[in-house]
Amino acid sequence: MNKIGSFSGEYRFLSNFWMVPIPFENVWYPSVEHAYQAAKTLDAAEKTLIKNASTASEAKRLGKHVKIRPDWESVKIDYMKYLVWYKFSMYPEMGKKLLDTKDAELVEGNTWNDTFWGVCNGLGQNWLGKILMEVRDQVRSIGPAKEAPKQAKPIDKVYEPRPGHIFVFGSNLAGVHGAGAALTAHQKYGAELGVGEGLRGMSYALPTKDHDIKTLPHSEVAKYVNNFIMFAWERTDLTFFVTRIGCGLAGFTDEEIGPLFSDAPPNCELPYGWGREQE
Repeated sequence: MNKIGSFSGEYRFLSNFWMVPIPFENVWYPSVEHAYQAAKTLDAAEKTLIKNASTASEAKRLGKHVKIRPDWESVKIDYMKYLVWYKFSMYPEMGKKLLDTKDAELVEGNTWNDTFWGVCNGLGQNWLGKILMEVRDQVRSIGPAKEAPKQAKPIDKVYEPRPGHIFVFGSNLAGVHGAGAALTAHQKYGAELGVGEGLRGMSYALPTKDHDIKTLPHSEVAKYVNNFIMFAWERTDLTFFVTRIGCGLAGFTDEEIGPLFSDAPPNCELPYGWGREQE
């Protein structure tokens, strides 16, 4: 098996410094490196500073000085997996570049003594290389995306959780809660990885994508919306805060999704413009 031992030159696209927009916590970052460094902290001001860094190198430098979230060591690999997956699964040209490496062993050889994500002087765990090879297998199995994603709009209203309040978000049937409102639901409101539909904790997953993270037909989304509406009518003890389901990465418009909620009960707080304006 061939080996690519450095993410530079013609293989620089494998580097996290490659500039391609990545969504994280409902915000778009200029590169995987920007998003990864922002993920280290829970401080909104620090995240914004990193997001606005002019280069990935500057984002990395800023990331060395943030207040590190207490669970960082236990979650950093999962975050990297999502960010790298998004880069190569959701952008057609990136997916094709990765597939062009065929079955080569991917090793992030470096000279800056990173022996966790890469290999230096022959030593290292090469986690980034392992993740890239795992993502390559996924892309090979599913195929690259047919078109680049649209940059998702942020959630219209600020969610203020209260007892009995449920955060309703657009999900995929694989239960990969990796971006936007889905990531928020997983991190804060009890959405479970691997569970693509229904009530979990203080959240409700409403599918707009399939098991391969591809957008469902509008008719299928309508069925899942109907399931939710029936559930909401039965659970009048709960209040459901409905985000702009399907109007981000799934690619639907408000005009396509809003009318599906016309029969939603009064205990559903709908986005502005979806037929029942909220004060």
